[in-house]
Amino acid sequence: MKCDQCDKPAVVHETVISAGVQTTVHLCAEHAMMQLHHVPASAPIADLLATQLSGQRHQPACGGCGMTLAEFRKHNLAGCSVCFDALSPVIDQAIQRAQGGASVHCGRAPARRDDAEARQAYRARLLNDLEQAVAAERYEVAARVRNALREVDGVAGQSA
Repeated sequence: MKCDQCDKPAVVHETVISAGVQTTVHLCAEHAMMQLHHVPASAPIADLLATQLSGQRHQPACGGCGMTLAEFRKHNLAGCSVCFDALSPVIDQAIQRAQGGASVHCGRAPARRDDAEARQAYRARLLNDLEQAVAAERYEVAARVRNALREVDGVAGQSA
């Protein structure tokens, strides 16, 4: 298609239906931009066309430091505390991808072991400490470790 006002290729095709009559206008980029000046600025289609014709996409930017969405995606770091509010939809999506679908940060530590496993690991560590204390002839330390072992065994014996 060619522009209705010149012979350049048309990039905007506007179809208007008024009183049951359909009219189609084909415009090149230049004539479409000129026609956009006649459209009220509050018209959402005017904003959309102006953005597409100018070749610029609106990228959210932080009001505090000016960091754009592209910069955040490149570095995965926020520039300031205001970035979290300005870029929150993108940051939320990044967190969900990183956390396997969770919407909040889950932490670096793995899921905790259950109490029995934790008690068993603590008991093994105490036994090792007891052997080292006896080998070093530190009998007072060995006595404290022995008492701690008795407490762990007593707790384990009561729950079993």
